[in-house]
Amino acid sequence: MNATTTETRPLLPDWHALYAAITSGAEHAAGEHPVIHLAHALAMSYRAPLLDDPQLVARQRAEYSLMIDAWITRGAHHSPAGPSIGSYVDQMACLAIEAERLLITDGPVGEPLLRAWWNLAALAAGWAELTADLVAPYHV
Repeated sequence: MNATTTETRPLLPDWHALYAAITSGAEHAAGEHPVIHLAHALAMSYRAPLLDDPQLVARQRAEYSLMIDAWITRGAHHSPAGPSIGSYVDQMACLAIEAERLLITDGPVGEPLLRAWWNLAALAAGWAELTADLVAPYHV
């Protein structure tokens, strides 16, 4: 008889993968994590909004954030306490795209650029703490 044990693994990608999805202009592979796809979609909505209607773009971003939260609730089998992780990813996407824009338009120096990267780094560092307790069971 084969015995199986149940262990846990992180439910969400680490901040490195999340940042790569946000800053990459390329589409992601079909097998990648759903949050990676949604983070990329959020970033693209900041990079080049496809819609001219700001209210529609805002609703689209809110929908992406809710989709992230819903996926986490299904995967973790409970609603996580604390801030919305979908909103957190949205904030990271916004800051990353803003930092990119400042780097291109203002060059590699300046207070706004430093502040943007500092804030983005703070969110990236906070990602591990925010998501540390979110694990999914799997059978070994």
